[in-house]
Amino acid sequence: GDLFREVRVRYSSAEEADAALEALQVAELPSGAAPRPERLAPADEPQGLVAPPEMSRPERLAKDAALAARLVRHLDALVGVPAEATWNVLNWEGSVVENLDLRILYLRRVHHFCFYGAAWCSDEWELR
Repeated sequence: GDLFREVRVRYSSAEEADAALEALQVAELPSGAAPRPERLAPADEPQGLVAPPEMSRPERLAKDAALAARLVRHLDALVGVPAEATWNVLNWEGSVVENLDLRILYLRRVHHFCFYGAAWCSDEWELR
């Protein structure tokens, strides 16, 4: 059968998306096939929540950083991330807040896991 691939790209502006769509409509792939680009309707903007003041206390931040580290170790081991990569994430030199931010970002990007929402998503598009 025919090979079908779906590619999604996020642009920083509507103008960039329109320019890419226009260029792709006249493009031809090396196989001779023509791409079938379409512009998807933007998703609703994610709504931010305000965390209670307790979440900013040093002892809470330290507990969250430790919990995030345990989660990074566990998930990395489950999927076979090299130990050196895990060590680099967990031993980055920075403040408690910077380390917590790095671990949360790593969990989102590598494992599609939202630390504070305790939500595991199938991909980064679902994880907003």
